[in-house]
Amino acid sequence: MSIKNYSIENTAFTIYVDNTLTDLDRKVLTHCYLPIIGDKAMSIYLTLFTMLDPGSQESSVLNHSQLVKLTGIPKTKLVLERRKLEAVGLLSTYYKDGHFIYVLKKVLSPYEFFNNHDFVRVLSSIIGLDDLNTLAYNFLLRRLDPNKFENITVSFDDVFDSIFETDATYLGVGVDTINNGIVINNDKFNLDHFIILVDAMDILDKAILQDDDFLNLIKRYAYLYGLSVEMLKDAVLLSVNIDKTINYEELENQVKRLYDNRNQKVVFVKKRDVVKSSDKLVNALNTLSPNELVKHKYQTELTSSEISMFDKLLKETNVSIGVLNVCILYVLSEKNGEIPSYNYFLKVLNTWIRAGIVNTMDALNHINNKTEPKKGKSTKTKTVKQVPNWYGKQESNENNDNNEEELDSDITNFFKPNE
Repeated sequence: MSIKNYSIENTAFTIYVDNTLTDLDRKVLTHCYLPIIGDKAMSIYLTLFTMLDPGSQESSVLNHSQLVKLTGIPKTKLVLERRKLEAVGLLSTYYKDGHFIYVLKKVLSPYEFFNNHDFVRVLSSIIGLDDLNTLAYNFLLRRLDPNKFENITVSFDDVFDSIFETDATYLGVGVDTINNGIVINNDKFNLDHFIILVDAMDILDKAILQDDDFLNLIKRYAYLYGLSVEMLKDAVLLSVNIDKTINYEELENQVKRLYDNRNQKVVFVKKRDVVKSSDKLVNALNTLSPNELVKHKYQTELTSSEISMFDKLLKETNVSIGVLNVCILYVLSEKNGEIPSYNYFLKVLNTWIRAGIVNTMDALNHINNKTEPKKGKSTKTKTVKQVPNWYGKQESNENNDNNEEELDSDITNFFKPNE
């Protein structure tokens, strides 16, 4: 899904919420969310709560200049920090005609947070496994185990004699404040066709075909491995249990097997209008999958294990596909085409995250400015790789076909290691 840049200059917003922050919520925010999103994003989240009248579920119409004054975050940075809240499920943002609606989402409970594999992987990569285990222990451990006690809780009809029937219905505008965690979209995959094919086989519980987690996983596999609707249908067919549930571990294995044994090369369709037409390099990095990008560079495809490794990096670091692609090409240029271990890539990405790299242009500028040698050590001076001649220039539509061929060549030349 492409990110549209809606300016907040001279715009208003309204805040929706259906819950208040408890002391436990604040503790979870401080110890679990803060290491992931940082203090500025956290400041926005907490400040939005203070801009609501006590006991109110909807704020008055507010101006973004008020939010800037209260948080001390300039408008140029406010949107970037706000998106961090959206990325971890603490905020949903809606826009129409210069007006924003900010829906504050519920903080996950400690149990929900530590049973969310995406959050656990991200937090572990930031604070380390030992500190993560200690944190989970402090949040989840109870002195007494309720499972060892008799449950004597009564039901409603044990206390009340009858329930009076009523035909009354109550309607209102629904606002989704459920925190759904981290989601990755693939809007090119024909999900409806996939659902129809699998449903027609009558091999899978219909509830699973309506489950967002399952469908998001299918779209992720379709994008990263470049598999068709038919191939993913076959992967599901080979992964179902007798009771019509899905074996997720087997599903991943079947996806890798289908990728390794496919008879034709994968072709990825580039998304259009993700960025301005002049920013062709950024457009390519933001839309190509890691496998397609490596094919542009080395005329060879990744193995299924390598695709799985990059998928894991996306999940655990929560970086954009563009930043990951820049990292891949940068590391491969340093390693002369060799793909190092998962931990090597993770170390590079974590270094970039700490350096404040949040988008593809940040990553490109970062690798092109690494020219100063470290003090006290004798190092080679690294040549800054220049962007292609067409980069940053507006071009006419009649040259688009030639530009696509030039793009392929320039991506290869741009990241070619120094010889």
